[in-house]
Amino acid sequence: MAKDAFIAKQRVDFELKRLKCRALIHTSAIAAAAVAVSPIPVSDVIILIPMQAGMVASIAKIYGLDITYASAKEFLAVAGVEYF
Repeated sequence: MAKDAFIAKQRVDFELKRLKCRALIHTSAIAAAAVAVSPIPVSDVIILIPMQAGMVASIAKIYGLDITYASAKEFLAVAGVEYF
């Protein structure tokens, strides 16, 4: 946990951040593929959208970015979720 916090605070080592993000993306893709094998169409959306949101939040954390209300609304709009 301390190592992750240290990496997030680094402003110059983008290669280390990129490698950490690639590992996160690959892990998320494998998990999403495992969920997507469901034979019922659209049944996997309930699980995939939170997984993808978590991945985006983790990438933002790695790069030291804050997730604001506006950026969360943008993500939900892209995901096709109705919001107020």
